[in-house]
Amino acid sequence: MTAQLPNDLETIRQRENRLLLRVTAALGCVLLLCLLAAAITVGLALIWSLQGTLGPGGAF
Repeated sequence: MTAQLPNDLETIRQRENRLLLRVTAALGCVLLLCLLAAAITVGLALIWSLQGTLGPGGAF
C-alpha cells in the first residue's frame, strides 16, 4: 500500500511553518554559540594583554 500524500493545504502550511521554526531556532543557537565564543576570546585576550603576555605560551 502507498502512503497518502497530504492534499490539505493547511496541513502542508503547518508542516512548513514547523520546519521554518526549527531552522530559525537552530540558526539562533549557532549565533549564540558564536557570540559566546567571541566574548570568551575577547575576554581572554584582554586578560592576557593586561597581564603583559600575548597568550597562554608566555610573555614576549
